[in-house]
Amino acid sequence: MPLRKYISVMLAVAALSAVTNTTQAAGFVPGFNGNVAIAPTDTPTDPKNVFMSYAVYDAGPGGAAAFVTAHGGTLYAGSGLGATDMYVYMYEVVNKSNTDLGSLSVKTNANRYGSFGQFATEVFVNQPSGAKVGPTANGFIFNNSSTTAANFLAVDATSKGPMLSDTVKKIGTSNVVFHWDPDRIIANGGYTDVVFMTSQYGPQYVNGFVQDGFPFGPGLVPAATPEPASMALMGLGVLGMGGYAGLRRFRKA
Repeated sequence: MPLRKYISVMLAVAALSAVTNTTQAAGFVPGFNGNVAIAPTDTPTDPKNVFMSYAVYDAGPGGAAAFVTAHGGTLYAGSGLGATDMYVYMYEVVNKSNTDLGSLSVKTNANRYGSFGQFATEVFVNQPSGAKVGPTANGFIFNNSSTTAANFLAVDATSKGPMLSDTVKKIGTSNVVFHWDPDRIIANGGYTDVVFMTSQYGPQYVNGFVQDGFPFGPGLVPAATPEPASMALMGLGVLGMGGYAGLRRFRKA
């Protein structure tokens, strides 16, 4: 095989391999587990007293379904786990503001997700202390450097779950919204169940908002997006094949 053709083909193969083999060992995705404190958008100088905690778990190709089942997850009506979903995106909100909250909005494309749901009456747990996120005595934010899935959720009967019948209606083309209003409003001092989304796409940070009559935020939280490195490599492979085709046309001329 001529050297130029060989190089072009290898570029294409490398690009495809990068797209299909981006998985690591199952575990929390480094850099995408933590928390953010946010203030009202109309009075941004007010204290940042609404807290969003988050975590992203890589369960391996098609492994999201087993992860959700193992941790007692409940899917929303009309929501189905994608056969290729490998990432589980999880969020919990704690309200220490002077207003009631009704929804959590993650600004991304809803079509990136295979399923939506909640871990009913379960909240994040900080390790190694074992303290639940939400109750005043334990703390408002999630900090967990563990890479395993063990003991990161705990039962808490006072956490608030979204309205399952209404949530699917609130999924738009550019936002995913978990909706608590009207009868499960998150009052001052309240906190939510851990809600989740599953996807075949890895995380990037996007804007997240918590809503009452006006939004709190934004605060940066993880969401599913196409992986830029993979897309760039795919482009490199296509360019390689295109370069070879152009070279053949040049030689024939």
